[in-house]
Amino acid sequence: MECAANAGLTSLSEEHDILGDVSGCRPADVLIHGAGPEKRDLCVDVVVYDERNRESTSQPEQERRAQSTGRAARVAERVKRAAKIAGCDRTKAEMLWERGKAFTPLGFEVGGGQGATWAKLLKNLSDFAHQRRGHHKAYFVKRWRTQMAATLIKRGAEVALRRAYSLKVASTFSSLGPTAETMAQFGDEFMEGPLLAR
Repeated sequence: MECAANAGLTSLSEEHDILGDVSGCRPADVLIHGAGPEKRDLCVDVVVYDERNRESTSQPEQERRAQSTGRAARVAERVKRAAKIAGCDRTKAEMLWERGKAFTPLGFEVGGGQGATWAKLLKNLSDFAHQRRGHHKAYFVKRWRTQMAATLIKRGAEVALRRAYSLKVASTFSSLGPTAETMAQFGDEFMEGPLLAR
């Protein structure tokens, strides 16, 4: 993750076997060494939510999201934080803490909205950036907040173009119109964002 490197920290993407024998569980899209509480390694689980996906949300929730930028991202963070590991009655955060690591979900919206955790993580990283690299804290936060928003908007535009092309092809060559596959180009409601974890 470029942001962590800019703060003078080392990080790994898609680190395997963090939870040992727990199969099918990858709690860190990005693992930042020493960035968590008590200098623990921080497992960052990124979720990018398409706030235009309305099929799985109730009408009242859609109205609340329309009035508050970042609400969908904050809800996605809460869902990630509270989710229990399959076959176990414990959360990722609990199991990681026992293994000497910290866990934080990081929620974003395709349109550029950000969850509450991003601001906290940036503040934490800005402290490291100031101590290790002499960066100005406020500038560091503004730079990476802007960089992340630009990355999200660019990614959203790329996905929208691919979806428009798929719909065009489907409507041109199929008398049935768009298929479920072409309508799902944005991915699942809580799709992961590997491109963000550089």
